[in-house]
Amino acid sequence: MQWFSSGSGPSSSAAASSSQPSLLADWNSYAAARSAEDAGDGFGIDIEAAVRSANDRVAGTFGVVSKVMVIMPQKFAICFTAGCAFIIGSFFALKGPKNQLYHMISKERLPFTVGFVGSMVATIYVSMVMHSYILSVFFSVLQVLALAYYTISYFPGGSAGMKFLSSTLVSSVLRCFGR
Repeated sequence: MQWFSSGSGPSSSAAASSSQPSLLADWNSYAAARSAEDAGDGFGIDIEAAVRSANDRVAGTFGVVSKVMVIMPQKFAICFTAGCAFIIGSFFALKGPKNQLYHMISKERLPFTVGFVGSMVATIYVSMVMHSYILSVFFSVLQVLALAYYTISYFPGGSAGMKFLSSTLVSSVLRCFGR
């Protein structure tokens, strides 16, 4: 295909387009051939489009959540804390209240439970009683971290791994600041 022609008039471009197919025509014939090939394999799923759609929805959800957290952190904090309470409530429903309570206050789980429940209580207090914008954002972030730590502690070796990662992170930050 010749991209630049030596002539400068409309007749030279018309002659070039009539003698050779355009890029758009090539693409349309390629797309038609691909759709004909794809129709015969039995799969009607476009994986790339599905991944792109899921990525757009997650990014959109994160965008909405981050905007709500910045614009109205008290409302986000209350809703997120209610969601966390429902998560804990679902564990009580699945395992039974007595078993879940004993599991949460066991020796190895008690620090995670106290941190998570404490962050939930603090988030509700600063959001509903103090009406503090900055503290609501701070305790919401603390609650997200506590939820992650609490969840990872359920995995085998999760608490030891989290202790190692957090001590490594703290030592790295302290080393950066010369302590």
